[in-house]
Amino acid sequence: MLNNKKLNILISLIVASVLWIYVVGEIDPVITKKISGLPISFENEDVLAENGMAISEVSNDMVSVTIEGKRSNLSKVDEGDIKASIDLSQGSKGENSFSVSFKMPAGVERKRSNPSKVNIKIDKLVEVEKPIEVKFDGMREQAHEPIVLEQQLKSVVVRGAQSRISDIDKVAAHIDISSVSNDSKVIRAKLVAENKHGVAVPYVSFEPRYMNVTAAMGTVKSVPLDITVVGAESGDVKRKVSFPETIEIKGTEEDLKNIQSIKAERVDVSSVMESGKIEIKLILPDNIMLADEGKPPMVTVTVGVETKSKTITFSADEMIIQGLTDGLNATVKEGIKVTVNGKPSYIDSLNKQDIKIILDVSGLSEGETKVKPSVNIKEGFGSYSTDKESVPITIVSGSEG
Repeated sequence: MLNNKKLNILISLIVASVLWIYVVGEIDPVITKKISGLPISFENEDVLAENGMAISEVSNDMVSVTIEGKRSNLSKVDEGDIKASIDLSQGSKGENSFSVSFKMPAGVERKRSNPSKVNIKIDKLVEVEKPIEVKFDGMREQAHEPIVLEQQLKSVVVRGAQSRISDIDKVAAHIDISSVSNDSKVIRAKLVAENKHGVAVPYVSFEPRYMNVTAAMGTVKSVPLDITVVGAESGDVKRKVSFPETIEIKGTEEDLKNIQSIKAERVDVSSVMESGKIEIKLILPDNIMLADEGKPPMVTVTVGVETKSKTITFSADEMIIQGLTDGLNATVKEGIKVTVNGKPSYIDSLNKQDIKIILDVSGLSEGETKVKPSVNIKEGFGSYSTDKESVPITIVSGSEG
C-alpha cells in the first residue's frame, strides 16, 4: 500500500510538470507587466543649444509604463531593457508639450504609459562663470577640520537656461570627509551646481564634472579678532554696533603656532541708516582659512535716531485768532505750552518765531467757549504735544469790548 501511495505522488508530479511545460511552451499566453520610475532621457539638446535655447523646467522626468507580450518574452525583460526618451529638436521658447517615446526589446509592446506627454519649459541659453567652493561632507571633529591646500580649478563656465543659471550661487566640489587624512592627499571631487541653500540646480551643464583637490586634516584655533569700527556716533543717528571678539581659524599646526590674533579691515558705519549686518573683511595670513565652512564674521549695526525735546510757552496774547465775525471781539483766557521733539540739531535752532498757535473761531457767536488750537511748526520736527487740548476763549460784541 505504501508503494502505491509513492507511485501516485510520482505520477502526479510528472503530470503537473507536463501540463506546465505545455502551458508555457505551447500556449505561452500574452501577459502585461508594469515598470515604474523609468527615467526619461532628452534627445537633441544640442539642436536646442544651436538655436540659443535650453531646458528650464520639466513637469516629469520619470515615467511608468505597462508593457505587453508573451510570458516567455516578458520574463526576460527588466528596467534596463526599456528606454524612455523625448525628442527636443522641435522645441521652441516657452511652454512645450512632448510625447514620450519608448524603445522596447523584440516581442514586447507598450500598452500604456503615465504620463504619455511631458510639459517642458524652454528658455534662452546663457553661459556664466561661477566660482568653485570645496565642501566637505560628513561629521567633523571639534578641534580638527579639513583644509584645502590646492584645487585644480577656481571657477567653471556653466551653460543652461537663463532662469536656471540665475538660481546658481556656486559650483560645489564635494569631498567625503572620511577620505581626508592628516597627510596631504589628492582627492577627486564631484562638481555640483547649487543654489544659495545648497540644493542642486538641474538642467545645467559644465565641464569638467570632476576636479582634483589636495587636502589634509587641519587644526582649528580660536584667536581674538582685531577690528576697528568707526562712525557709530556720526550725525543725529545713534548706532549700536557689535561683532565677535574671537573667531575660529584653521590650518596646519605649523602655520597656526605663531598666530595670536587676526586683523580685519576697518569698518565705517557712518553712512548706515538702517539696522543690518556688514561683512567683516579679514586679513588672513597665507594658508590660513576660516573654520566652519568659511562663514565670514559680521558687524551687527542697530540704528536708532537720537532725539531731543524743547518746551515753549505761549501767553494768551501770543496766539493768533482767525475767522472772527465782524463786530465781535475775542479774548483768550489762558496760555499754552508746546513741546517739540526732533533731531538735536533741529531742536537747538528752534525758537518761538518758528511756531504759530492758531485759534479758529469761524461761525462762533457771543459767549464763553473752548477752541482746539492748531499748531504750525517749521518743517523738520519729529512730533509735538500741547499741555491742553483746547483753550478757553470769550467772545463779546464790539460795543462790549
